[in-house]
Amino acid sequence: MEINMNEVIPVSSLYADEHIPDELYAFVRNNLVDQLDTCLHSLTNPIEYLTALSWHGEEKLSLLMVAALHGHDEIVRVLLAHCQPQYQMELEGKVAISDGNFIDNITALQCACHRAHFTVAKTLIDIGSADVNHDNDKWPYYPLLIQASAENRLDIVRFLIENGYSNVNETQSNDRDRCTALIWAAFKGHASIIEYLIEKGADVNYSCKSNWSLAPTPITCAVLLGS
Repeated sequence: MEINMNEVIPVSSLYADEHIPDELYAFVRNNLVDQLDTCLHSLTNPIEYLTALSWHGEEKLSLLMVAALHGHDEIVRVLLAHCQPQYQMELEGKVAISDGNFIDNITALQCACHRAHFTVAKTLIDIGSADVNHDNDKWPYYPLLIQASAENRLDIVRFLIENGYSNVNETQSNDRDRCTALIWAAFKGHASIIEYLIEKGADVNYSCKSNWSLAPTPITCAVLLGS
């Protein structure tokens, strides 16, 4: 399959489930920048491998996801230089987190943020145009700011807000509830995130669109749940 670099095509038509040579994974995993660049230049169609997901044990990963998980910023830049970022950014894989648990439908940006590799995350957004509001019909389907607030990841919340990637009030959940990060933080009882979001101007009176009438605002969430 040949890809016209100027043509916009759906990610679903790319090389999902192709086998990626172990050599490429080794270069990426071990941060061998020059070897990776040379190898990609030597391939007839490197895009075939850069837009693929391959199983490694119980994990399903693209090369960009591997680089993001390991925090290899230079490797990320090489991968982005060899293939239009849009074809790599939207790929969704499966990553082990701990104790036999996995995250499905995870993107390279989510991989970087999950491991707190924020230099890589910044590269993915600034150079790769990674979407902080990436949406799908499975978990994690919320924008990164909402997801991080719900999971008590103040480091990710700070990264998104302080770099201007997310807005405390305009960023809302992709479901019908249209909840803000503050509502989720209040619902989960994450005091440090609640404090930070309010400090950054989060609207404490915002009401979500849900039929969940008992606690539609951050204040009612906090009161009812004892936060």
